[in-house]
Parts: sequence; C-alpha cells; structure tokens
Amino acid sequence: MAEATPERSGNRLEDYLVSIDFDTQGVPAEIYISFPKSLTDIEFRKRVVRMWKCGNNRTYALAWLLFNKSMPCIFKPRSVSIDYTNDIVKLVAPNGLQYEVEMDWFKTYDVEEFIRIVSDYCLIVANVTERPNELVTVEYRPLKAISDVDTAKELLSKYHPIEILIRGLGYKFEPPIIRIMLPRLIAWFRNGTGRPIHVFQLTPPNTGKTTYGLRSETLLSFEFLNEVPTLARLVFDSRYNAIGPVFTRNGIIFDEFDKWSYQKERLQLLFDVLLTGMEQGKWTRGVSLANTSLPETQRLIPFVFLGNLGILGAVPIQYERYREYIAKVYTSNLGTDMHPFFDRIAIIDLCKEAITISDYVTNQYLPDSILRGVVEVVNERVRPVTGDFGLSGRLIRHARAVYSVLQALGFTPTVERVSEIVLRNVGWEDVIQSLE
Repeated sequence: MAEATPERSGNRLEDYLVSIDFDTQGVPAEIYISFPKSLTDIEFRKRVVRMWKCGNNRTYALAWLLFNKSMPCIFKPRSVSIDYTNDIVKLVAPNGLQYEVEMDWFKTYDVEEFIRIVSDYCLIVANVTERPNELVTVEYRPLKAISDVDTAKELLSKYHPIEILIRGLGYKFEPPIIRIMLPRLIAWFRNGTGRPIHVFQLTPPNTGKTTYGLRSETLLSFEFLNEVPTLARLVFDSRYNAIGPVFTRNGIIFDEFDKWSYQKERLQLLFDVLLTGMEQGKWTRGVSLANTSLPETQRLIPFVFLGNLGILGAVPIQYERYREYIAKVYTSNLGTDMHPFFDRIAIIDLCKEAITISDYVTNQYLPDSILRGVVEVVNERVRPVTGDFGLSGRLIRHARAVYSVLQALGFTPTVERVSEIVLRNVGWEDVIQSLE
C-alpha cells in the first residue's frame, strides 16, 4: 500500500479524535459524544446509561415506571406513525413502549428535516398515561448530529477518505482492517447513477460485524437486524399503522445470516418481497388492506448481509464458478432458490482470514457529524463509469458500481481486478495496494 498523501498546513485528523476509553456498557459512542460532560464526569455518564436502558430495555423501563411516573430515555424509534388529524407523532421504542409526541416539538423543521430527525436518536422525557404501554412526551430533544461538511472537506484535503473513515471508527489504519472493512464501507455509498450497492460478507467470529452494524445505525441511520425480520417489522406493522425501516432508514444491515436456516418459514414469507425491494425499490406486504397505507414511491436502499463462515468456512471455493457455487450451497441450506438473491449482490465476500478486531481498536473516534460529512462529500465525488468489464448482465452494473466507489475512496484498481472481485472475490489485496 502506497503512503498516504502528505499533510498540508492546517488541522490534523488527531485534532478531532475523541477518546472513549471507558466501558460504554452497550451505549453507542455517539450518544456519549452528544453529551460531552459524560466523557469526563462519571456520575453524568451513569445517567446517560440509565436513560439508554430506559429506552432500550423493556424490563428496565417497566421497573423504572413502578417507582416513577416520569421516565427520561434515549433511543432510536423502532417505528414511526403520524396522526395528522390530531397533530401527534407516535414513536415505538426498542423497549416496546409507544410515545406520543405533539407536533409542536417539530414546528421549526421542514418536511425533510422532520423525517430525518424523527427517525433518529432522541432524548425523551415521558409521563405515564392510563393506556397500557403508551406514554405522553413532555420533553423531546433530537440527538442526531449535523453533517460537518466543512471539516470533512478540510480533512479530505489531507487524508484519504478510507483512512478518515477507518481511524474515525476507532481502528488502526492497517491492511488487515482495510481488508475486512472495505467491503462493508462500500455499502455506505451509491454508484454513479444513484443506485445502492448490496454487500454480502461472511467472516470468522470477532471481526467487528456487530460494531459495524451499530455504528451504521448511529452514523447513517441504517437499521441493524440480527434475525430474519417479519414483514410487519420490515415493511408495515398494521398494529400501530407504522411503516417499517425500508421506508424510514437509509439502509438495512442483517447480521447472523449463517443462522437464517433456523427460520425458514419466516424467510419464505420475506424472500419475494425482499428481492423485489432490493432490485426495484417497491415494497409491499402482499396484503391488499395493508398495502393501502404504504407509500407508493420507489425507494432503493442498500442491504448488507453479514455472518460467520459456517458451512462455507472449510469448503474450498471453485473460483471459476464462485457465485453459482455459493448460490447452490444456500439453496440447499435454506430450501429456496437463492440464485436471484445473489444475482442482486454486488460484493459476495468470504473472508477466511482470522482478523481479531479488538487487536486494532484505538478508542479514538471522530464525531459522527464529521464522519457523516465525509460520507456525503465522497458520495458527491462518485462518478458513473462505462465499459463492460468483461462481464454480462447484472455483473456489469455491479462492477461499474464497485469501481466508481473505490475510485472515490482513493483507490486506483485495474478494471480487471474489480471484475475479479465482483465475479470471484479475488484481488482485494491488489486493490488495497492501489491506494495512492
């Protein structure tokens, strides 16, 4: 790998890194950064942890309400519904409770800002009502940071985008981390025509898959799921008249794909809807009455599928028929034809190298506002590319997409190498070495 571009005068990346060298107790780093006092004040940090538990742990929340009539909590809504006749937004938290928020809390925002904010992390103080599982909000504060594009551009004038992202996520900028993270990070960007890039990656355990999923939630408002979701969870929940994350999130990350065979019945119900949504951006529950409440607009978002190598870990891959081989294995394993699924995936990465992610953790993080700004600026730099790359069908589109994003991230791979990655998962090391 070539050396990074020499720094110019001005602030360094180190000047913006925040140290979080304490036990976060499962609370995302960005939540602490949203409360700077928590970085140095242990007692205030404990308050943040309690608010997080109230918003995300049902047992803890219900126990809190046994002793208190009011509850402060921090969470990202699991679903959002809007009652415009009564000027109320209803948020369902991960703890299963529903929070009614009056529109007065959002009157300073326009429609686009409102949609972004209401679907992201918030601090809510809510009071109990006479209705079970429903709380009324008396204080609402959005926690999502803005996109700091100015700082992002300043840093991008001195550093490669991939270095800013990896170091900003709290890792050492070294080839093993680039190798494991690069396929995942590509899903944060769109190709030159605005289409998302779907990624499938299986690795040994302890390679940071869950951390990546959770950081994608806080950073880019992705949804992170560790099991096969129901259609109600993914698309539309008629119980709450609430649309799912395919309409409210910027991407979906599925973890533990290697365990999908344990939920074959749910997978069969989901599969056709998932395939149509990934390719065409049209989402439906398949039930006419429910469909009347769903948006009719096309919404294409990236999907990332992660898991452990499992049944593919010890099997030698025949690289000349790599995609077909994997599709056949999972067709047998899941009991449904997986060829259409893998046809839609741009990157199918089986990384057999045991990379223990904890060996590369620095505990130094960039605020999400800066990282979000970097993603926005790089996305603007992605340009369409042409050429058939020696491939056909959807594979041409996949190769063009991966190539365009790699270029925007500072890599200069050959067309042949990108074709090999898309077709056979061969050549990542050469791509990493192409970083100028």
